[in-house]
Amino acid sequence: IGMDRDQIIEDLFSSVPDFARDITEYQVDHILGNKSKDEAYTPPGCSSLQTYGLCPMMNRAKEDWDTWCQHEKMNHPLTYYRWGLFVRKKREEEAEQAHGAAEEEGEPTEDEGPAAAAADQP
Repeated sequence: IGMDRDQIIEDLFSSVPDFARDITEYQVDHILGNKSKDEAYTPPGCSSLQTYGLCPMMNRAKEDWDTWCQHEKMNHPLTYYRWGLFVRKKREEEAEQAHGAAEEEGEPTEDEGPAAAAADQP
């Protein structure tokens, strides 16, 4: 998720009322696979999360679920996360390409266009 071990412990768990550093470090190390690859933890899949009422989509009507969740191959939170990273990277690349093409053609970019000019005025 883009955080190192210490960030996970400090930012996500240290404010929990019953926080115990040694237990949290042990659990985070297992989740990250730092103990050994044979002991690495993989979070439960969507069906398990749904069974235990832990899926964030469970509070919504099925037709209101995220469109990604409705895809037949979306069966694990890590798949969802990795797909999100892929889509985000692709959108950033497309935005960079569009920005570069606009500069080549001499068209105003977002930071040069009318919206930027209006933002600069009182």
